[in-house]
Amino acid sequence: MDAAGIVGRTFVSLTNILSYVRFLPIYTFLILYYKDLIKQFLISAFHTSYEANVREILYESRAISQRYIVGY
Repeated sequence: MDAAGIVGRTFVSLTNILSYVRFLPIYTFLILYYKDLIKQFLISAFHTSYEANVREILYESRAISQRYIVGY
């Protein structure tokens, strides 16, 4: 391995990490801001006969996420 290759790969890796760190809070904010719209979309994306199942899955996902964050 030559030094230029190592420096190049290091630069690319650092650039990728910085872009993830920069966009993660933005995506998190947008998902939280539009959570009701996302929920409506997911419910409407499925046939009305599955609406109760979709709502139950969304509720369970929310409960599991909350327990994960709390550490329960």
